[in-house]
Amino acid sequence: MNFKTKIAYTAVMATLGMAAGSAQAAYLSEVGTGQVLLYPYYTVQGGYDTYVSVVNTTSRAKAVKVRFIEAKASAEVLDFNLYLSKYDVWAAAITATTDGAKLVTSDTSCTAPMITGAVPFRNGAYVNSGTTLLDDILEDGLSRTREGYIEMIEMGVPDNTANVNFTNPLLPLTFEQSVTHKAATRMPADCAWVSAQWAPVGPGGAAPLTLTTAAPSGGLIGSATLINVAAGTDYTYDPVVIDDYSAVAQHSRPGDLQPNLGNAGRTSVVMRRNTTTGAREVVQSTWPTGREAISAVLSHSNVMNEYSVEAVISSGTDWVVTFPTKNLHVNRFTNLNQDVTTLPAPPFTMRARTANAGTTWLACEPVSLTIYDREEQTPNSVVDFSPQPVTGNSLCFEANVITFNNSSVLASSLVPLNITTAFTSGWMNLGFNGTGQSLTNTNNTTFNAGIATTATYYGLPAVGFAVEKYVNGNVGGVLSNYGGSFIHKYVQTITTP
Repeated sequence: MNFKTKIAYTAVMATLGMAAGSAQAAYLSEVGTGQVLLYPYYTVQGGYDTYVSVVNTTSRAKAVKVRFIEAKASAEVLDFNLYLSKYDVWAAAITATTDGAKLVTSDTSCTAPMITGAVPFRNGAYVNSGTTLLDDILEDGLSRTREGYIEMIEMGVPDNTANVNFTNPLLPLTFEQSVTHKAATRMPADCAWVSAQWAPVGPGGAAPLTLTTAAPSGGLIGSATLINVAAGTDYTYDPVVIDDYSAVAQHSRPGDLQPNLGNAGRTSVVMRRNTTTGAREVVQSTWPTGREAISAVLSHSNVMNEYSVEAVISSGTDWVVTFPTKNLHVNRFTNLNQDVTTLPAPPFTMRARTANAGTTWLACEPVSLTIYDREEQTPNSVVDFSPQPVTGNSLCFEANVITFNNSSVLASSLVPLNITTAFTSGWMNLGFNGTGQSLTNTNNTTFNAGIATTATYYGLPAVGFAVEKYVNGNVGGVLSNYGGSFIHKYVQTITTP
């Protein structure tokens, strides 16, 4: 599977790992390698397939949790363990089925359970069985699996010190050797043995004693491509990368909801510009749980990018805006045993619904929209979304697709919002400035390793990118459509009293 050269995801956070006293503190990787890869969007709508890859750039094997998550409320649709040998690449495609989506791969890297060919996405994490606590009042069908996002989390480094695999008594193997490809066969030495250690596959319980791992060491990179063969376009992006997610191994069973982003260490490190001196400074905060630490790392008060809807070149633009930690702060479940009346944890402000009898999805975070043309002009009227969400200009889901002038580049049907503008090109500033959209850290924050003080991180943890298409149609007998993807640009606002 070939991938084009990617537009690199580069965070403006040089020297983040240099914070004094920071033995382990999660931060956005400025070099594109790390322990956690967040792919903001996958889709199989409108003729699209999504291709995804992950690379182990280190000289030791990796145990990686791979999780595919639907776009509306972050319910898992597929989860498995991936064991990358040193310098290994795993690649796969997500494509449509009659009623949903599936994962397709011919890659031989070791997984548990073992994957051969295709694996359909499932709706078991959100379907309403009538007797479980899984009803989130959104639709239950498999079609909901057709849009979403992906997270990959390094769980640890497989042990290479003790022979534990005795499938062949004459050639006992370590855990790491079992997942390492043999040169002669280009297959892992004994992936079947590794997968069998988890039998029966399913959530719950610790890793088998034979499958011990050391702490994660980072070094993962990845890529994704949204490709539409019939339209002659593809949009390639790099995942958002977080390093120093965890200082301890978290090797869990296939299908287990852990580790997730909430299992990170409790300390975050970001950069801010001091509003008084104008200098760049390292900000380190220790939080009550890992979910706040990762949310702080991804916290943005504004999302900015360009758009083009020029009729003369038949251009169109979609934005993807994804909240990877929203599900850790907002309770999506709705059965009687779930406390749905409790407000979500900051920085999110809207609960999924207000009462057990409610049937409307209310977890819609308010946003402000300011749109400009290329000559800094703004519309005379208010810019808003259509169809209108339940609470005005809001983003209601975990992954959201904003399209301009109904150009619908990504053909989203599950999470689309439209902006109508008379301006044919320019840029937009999307702000998270609603009441309570912030995280406040009390007396556990240092600035350039200075004295601990209170700090407030404004906005929401958001990631994503924009895609633009240009349609030339048939030129000289050749399909001449093209497009590109562009990472979002952000404002990160951190203040002190």
